[in-house]
Amino acid sequence: MTSGRAQFQGIGRTPHASAPRMQSAIEWVIEHSSGYIKTEKQALFVIVGFVALVIVIFLFLFSDGSGGRLTPEEERFRNVPTETI
Repeated sequence: MTSGRAQFQGIGRTPHASAPRMQSAIEWVIEHSSGYIKTEKQALFVIVGFVALVIVIFLFLFSDGSGGRLTPEEERFRNVPTETI
């Protein structure tokens, strides 16, 4: 009989003999950084920073900066009756 604590054994799981393998993107960043990035944590910060930079650039490129306001030419075109178009 056990001491009242549940004991589980991993069914179908084998214990890992070595440290878990780094993910491929992190490995790639470490390998191609010319020695500047040495740890997984540093590589992860680089990846997160790169993704944030891409999002900012995307938002900058695809926003027209008008805030939804129409230019004077667009405003004139908007007021033209549909029969004349």
